[in-house]
Amino acid sequence: MRKYSYLGIVSALVFFCFSLLPSLMPRTWLLQAIVSGLSLAFGYGIGLLISILLRKTFKVSPPLRIRRAAWSVFVYSAPIVVVAFLYLGSVWQDELRGLLQVGEAVPFRGLRVFVVAVVIASSVIWLSGKIKVFSSWLISKLDARLPFRLSMVLGVGLTLFFVFWVVSGVFFNFFETWAYKTFRAENDTTLENIVQPETPNRSGVEGSYVAWEDLGRQGRRFIGSAPTQEHIAAYYGDESLEPIRVYVGIDSALSAQERADIAVRELQRTNAFDRRILVIAVPTGTGWLEPKAVDAIEYMHGGDTAIVAQQYSYLPSWASFLIDKDVASETGRILFDAVHAEWLALPEEERPMLLTYGLSLGAYGSQAAFSSASDMLNSIDGAVYQGTLNDTAVWRQITDNRDESSPEWQPQFQGGESIRFASTTNDIEVNVESWQQPRVLYMQHASDPIVWFSFDLIFRQPDWLKEPKGPEVSSVMRWYPFVTFIQVAVDQIAAHSVTDGRGHLYGDTVVEAWRAVTQPEPWDEDNKHRLYYYLHDR
Repeated sequence: MRKYSYLGIVSALVFFCFSLLPSLMPRTWLLQAIVSGLSLAFGYGIGLLISILLRKTFKVSPPLRIRRAAWSVFVYSAPIVVVAFLYLGSVWQDELRGLLQVGEAVPFRGLRVFVVAVVIASSVIWLSGKIKVFSSWLISKLDARLPFRLSMVLGVGLTLFFVFWVVSGVFFNFFETWAYKTFRAENDTTLENIVQPETPNRSGVEGSYVAWEDLGRQGRRFIGSAPTQEHIAAYYGDESLEPIRVYVGIDSALSAQERADIAVRELQRTNAFDRRILVIAVPTGTGWLEPKAVDAIEYMHGGDTAIVAQQYSYLPSWASFLIDKDVASETGRILFDAVHAEWLALPEEERPMLLTYGLSLGAYGSQAAFSSASDMLNSIDGAVYQGTLNDTAVWRQITDNRDESSPEWQPQFQGGESIRFASTTNDIEVNVESWQQPRVLYMQHASDPIVWFSFDLIFRQPDWLKEPKGPEVSSVMRWYPFVTFIQVAVDQIAAHSVTDGRGHLYGDTVVEAWRAVTQPEPWDEDNKHRLYYYLHDR
């Protein structure tokens, strides 16, 4: 081990222990090994850097006997520390499972975690060493022709450029090509039991401006699984209507603007502007819209609704986030502007109630239509956003300007006059009588890693970990540089593996969310319970 830096090894051990602390989601042994392995490598790099700076600054080296004593202390104490923290890590994960109600305790398999973490860390350190060798070789070649200081700057700069080119150019391009090819093929498939409807109140039917084949996999699901007038009538009564659903797939036209224009023509064709409710919904990456969210508002208002959406990617949200996240915001803005212009052209007394909706990347894209909170309130009659991404501009502005004493995980903005945040149905009901129009509701959980993931976590402690934590967040969770970033990044993989009402699952609150924002009449507890039953049955 002495070929490694002593401070690097000690720092790696410290960061390994930090990595075993709980974060937002319970982790399997493999996810824990990934977190711990990357933390080990980062910790070693930090310790190595400190060691180099100390040697260069003070130009001293500890005596051999002190170095030997330090290594002896480490060799005998490190196994005890590792075993202790692997055990504590298992205890913390079990406590987190209980907190999130995601099943019984499972074996943590600490030996597997440690072995795989060491392999990952060793691989990263080995690769870093090879990059260092390449940089030294490059500097030596430049030094033969240039002053040493200039050779150092150019050598390091060229090395960083080369690494960046390999990662962002070669690797990223390969990943992008693979992702588009893989998910493009899936987009052409159709889910089982989804068939083309015959009603004129849907896109993709005869007479529609959108071909059934161009809707995409999730578009066909959205259109083909829509409730009929009979479904709505069984819940709402004989005066119910068949809801309108408009969807434009990414294959329907070359540009987002052309697809938005088609969406407006579809709304006109179906007489959607004559309905009481008009929802502009932005889907997640693949074009998926949460079934409970779209069904709930249709049942709630007796089908006197129209929902319009536009696909912007073949990729699932995680891949779209990495590759073409800006496409979501561009598409959301263009679709809203096109529909909003048509809506504004109507006499004010004839306009439907204009709402916007989005989940996750859809919430990010939906809010891109607005420059600020005031712009949003002046443009729509209401909105429901679920699990908004952390770097969504309007959400960030509202959160950063929250009222004093309100926590980041559930902020209060301007006394909750029009914009409110909630995690549970009870939160929605707080002082609902004082909630003014238009009503905008952000649903977000303190345990949702997709909401709280940010690249700022690498070097900055977020407010949601400084302030009193949310009810689903472990009291043991702490912020550590880089470690917390990796933990929350990996947590996103498990964000859907918990029960409804936690993590990135919002289906259990969607009925109360739409009820609070749209205020249907009549409405009582019986309506709510029957609607939950219908949504579950669907």
